[in-house]
Amino acid sequence: MFRSVRYSDSEKLRGALVWSEFKQVFAAPSYEGAVRRFEAVLDKVEQLPTEVRGYVEEVQQNFDRFALHLRDEWVPSTTNNLERYYGHTKPTQIERRFRSKERARSFLHTQMRVRTLKNGLVSRNWSLSVGRELFPKLESEQMKSLFTEPKRRYLWWRDLEAG
Repeated sequence: MFRSVRYSDSEKLRGALVWSEFKQVFAAPSYEGAVRRFEAVLDKVEQLPTEVRGYVEEVQQNFDRFALHLRDEWVPSTTNNLERYYGHTKPTQIERRFRSKERARSFLHTQMRVRTLKNGLVSRNWSLSVGRELFPKLESEQMKSLFTEPKRRYLWWRDLEAG
């Protein structure tokens, strides 16, 4: 719709503004805030083209189902765990890197390996060899401090807790 030649530039601009308000409905911090935002969108729904208006009307019919995560804190905002994780922890620029499941899995696998190494759950030699593989540009002294200091702290705290 926003690239169509059937609509003038002013119609496209008005439609884009209303559509952006519509997308912000479910990003509201509370259910009441979402209702207020959605009512504001409904006041301007006639500015949307008929193709897009259908989506708003569908949400209007099932608003309580779509906004259940705002009323009940135990209901997740999405059933996709990866989407939920990056929606809450990472900025939107990073999300663009994960256009496929394989790329996301490889990133999470690398992150898991780094955390395993840093928390000292493997031997020192293995930590350093995997660290060299993951970070080939780091010098050996930087590598040692990166992976051995956290392990030393972890083992020290573990020994303190053991008594």
